[in-house]
Amino acid sequence: MPFQPPMLVTDKVIGAEHYKDLCLFIKDKTAHLDRRLMTFRTEKLPEYVRLYKARPKNETVDWPWPGAANLVIPIIGTYSDELLARIMGGIWMYDPLWAATVSGDLPTKDGDELKQLMQNFLMDMAYSPDELDLYRVEQSAFHSAIKYGTGVVITPYEYQTQMEHIYKSGGEAEGSPVISEPREFVKIDGPKPEILPLNRFIFEPGTPKLEDMKMFGHIESLDYWAVKDLPSKNAYYKQKDIEDLLMTPDAAQETEMEREINQQHGITSDGISTGAARWYIYNLWFNFRLGGVEYAFQVRYHKKSEKILWIAFNNYPKNMKPYQDMKLAYDDESYLGTGFAEMLHIAQKEISNNNNWRTNNRNYAMLGAWRIDPESKLSSMLDIFPGVGIPAKQNEVEYFKTGQDVGYSDGPDQFHMAVAKERVGVDPAMGGTGGGITNPKRGIYSAAGTSMVMNQANNRNNLRTGDMRAAHVKLGMKFLTMYSHFGIGEKIKKYGTQKEKLTKALEMYKDGSLGLRLRPASASNNKELERQNDILLSDRIDRFYAQEAQMVQAIAQPTISPSLKKLYCEQLLGARALMMTLLRNFNKDNTETVLPDIGEIISMHNDGAGAVNGNQNSAGPNPISQVPSGAVGAGGVPAGEGVAQ
Repeated sequence: MPFQPPMLVTDKVIGAEHYKDLCLFIKDKTAHLDRRLMTFRTEKLPEYVRLYKARPKNETVDWPWPGAANLVIPIIGTYSDELLARIMGGIWMYDPLWAATVSGDLPTKDGDELKQLMQNFLMDMAYSPDELDLYRVEQSAFHSAIKYGTGVVITPYEYQTQMEHIYKSGGEAEGSPVISEPREFVKIDGPKPEILPLNRFIFEPGTPKLEDMKMFGHIESLDYWAVKDLPSKNAYYKQKDIEDLLMTPDAAQETEMEREINQQHGITSDGISTGAARWYIYNLWFNFRLGGVEYAFQVRYHKKSEKILWIAFNNYPKNMKPYQDMKLAYDDESYLGTGFAEMLHIAQKEISNNNNWRTNNRNYAMLGAWRIDPESKLSSMLDIFPGVGIPAKQNEVEYFKTGQDVGYSDGPDQFHMAVAKERVGVDPAMGGTGGGITNPKRGIYSAAGTSMVMNQANNRNNLRTGDMRAAHVKLGMKFLTMYSHFGIGEKIKKYGTQKEKLTKALEMYKDGSLGLRLRPASASNNKELERQNDILLSDRIDRFYAQEAQMVQAIAQPTISPSLKKLYCEQLLGARALMMTLLRNFNKDNTETVLPDIGEIISMHNDGAGAVNGNQNSAGPNPISQVPSGAVGAGGVPAGEGVAQ
């Protein structure tokens, strides 16, 4: 089922007075937020970009001489890329991308199958470049959060069709025209996440949580042809409004942040005709109370002309907003996180200045100063540089060593690097550390000790990774909510015999009768250790099965005493409860599919004649002794051992 368009809001729908208040709120709030964010967009963000890319403020410097040392040491970029590699590896190198836990109104045996089906479906959508293309989007968003403190992904649900021409005949020889048949196909039907540049993001800086903001959104930068095409994409755009917009563009050059990004590639803002023109359409989402009732709206607004193009109700489930943010170092007093560009710019500047100072010192000390006769013609032929030429008459040319090479010491740099490392908490990766060394002296001397330290997850690497994994889970929940409410269209065909179950699961999730919780998949600290644990767990379950079978066989004996029968029934329940706890400790979900249901067996023997409180005859042989040799008794005791006669 395709995406359902939102309901248009007019003065006839909500009343003329309410509509007037709504328009006034949109214009006033947009102007207020634009004014507050102006310096952030035009100065702060371009500076962050320059710092990350380690580009000097000026391409060349003229002091202490033209072309002096001008290197920027890429401290911010190095640590940003290091943390990004940790985060992407921790999320994308392990399957599934989202680990699901199922609860709700489901048959016991369907739980694991349904969980696996939903995990596979979400992974298929995430990896597909024609669907979510999520690896590219999340890498950009995580990188933005690390560098600048905040990353934002916009996740609109889109439905687009295109025409393709299918070959029918012709073209085999000269004069044989090619005949093709036009056919419409669905290009996009589902969520389409994209990274949102921060200089296009509109938000309330003083509100820490995005969902609590009265208004937020983004600015769409459109060229002439994109604006002209707006009515064909959405019927709410009026042709007269679009014609008025096209008469006067908002800008004819790139923004400050775009210029900073394009500069390294030699891309200029020069353009010709309508190709260089840009129009800025504000895509805003907000809540507003009408008659004491709060509603959620979306609006398209052109700020320069103060023209509201259209207003509609929020058409996403539960008024969900199609945005997901991710931040580094959450702040309860401000929306923006604290990125590495903010954390490390002082250290990067200090280390770079020290390096350039030493380079200039060596260059000057190497050449020194020269004394030149003022009447000598050499001064008109030579340019002694760096250093200096001094006019004098004693000799034609005489060398003076005026500068002294202070030598090289990286002690101050090492100190600043250590401070920067402590500030961001990013240390070298564990992989390969200590390779080839008999005893690397890390203080951990066993696999169990290493596993315990890694499981503590109490360093800043784990904290930053946790921030991004939380955003990854929220994105997965948004995608699942959209798919369940708007359908998955023709994608259902790919699942063959499983399509009925997938459709049912999505419907149950939509209705709320299926609880499906997502979490990021966990990378194993030691895959070999995990495999060994699975083998040990399998052996323990085999012993549990044998134990259960032995006690069920025992209580079925007609000669068993009531007290012993009661004991075995309680042991059956206790052993099953203990095994359920053990399986959950090993992260095994839906334990009902692994452990047999013994409730009916216990109920049958308790309700039967001569059951637990009935038969007092304890005569007869010990029932445990009748179990085949090699079976395991209650509590793991071999048959015939430790059992009361």
